[in-house]
Amino acid sequence: MSSTGKNRCTSVTAGGKPCGAPPRAGTDRCFQHGASPEERSEAGRLGALVLRSRRQVTKLEQAVGQAAVPLPAGTGAFSTAAQTIATMEDAAAKLERRELAPAQVHALAALAKIALDLARLRLDTEALEELRRARAAQEVAGRRPRKVVR
Repeated sequence: MSSTGKNRCTSVTAGGKPCGAPPRAGTDRCFQHGASPEERSEAGRLGALVLRSRRQVTKLEQAVGQAAVPLPAGTGAFSTAAQTIATMEDAAAKLERRELAPAQVHALAALAKIALDLARLRLDTEALEELRRARAAQEVAGRRPRKVVR
């Protein structure tokens, strides 16, 4: 702890000012000043993965909203796996009965793939965010986080 009794990092920033961040458990330095270069590098990579996943989710959500092929109202739902399967089965039956054009069925298939990709990215993003929270909790508890093996 600093000499003023405040629970703040005792290091000084590159600008010459006191750091002010909370220290890691059992030390008088924050993560940025007390962690090893490997730990800081790993934390940066993890943060970049979360950011990249969030950007991909946003792009896919925008792509779903910009479907160019007009589809009849009530043609499909992609919120759950069961809805997606039912939508594609219905589209196949309508194609056989010539109620939908092949281009419309192709558009539905593309939307189903986007919905699947979006669901996977959401799960990946949630997992990465949970990993970050777990590492932060370990940091507060004074334990070194395990290194992620790829």
